[in-house]
Amino acid sequence: MVTQFGMVAILVVLTRLKERFLRWCFQHYFKGEKINVIYWCC
Repeated sequence: MVTQFGMVAILVVLTRLKERFLRWCFQHYFKGEKINVIYWCC
């Protein structure tokens, strides 16, 4: 059974991964690779 602390830790990790992924998407988007970004992010 997952403890409450474990669930919070999982949420924090997922949030950080999502922020890093979105930052990566925006970097590639502004480099002009718009087709690839739309394909991967949507």
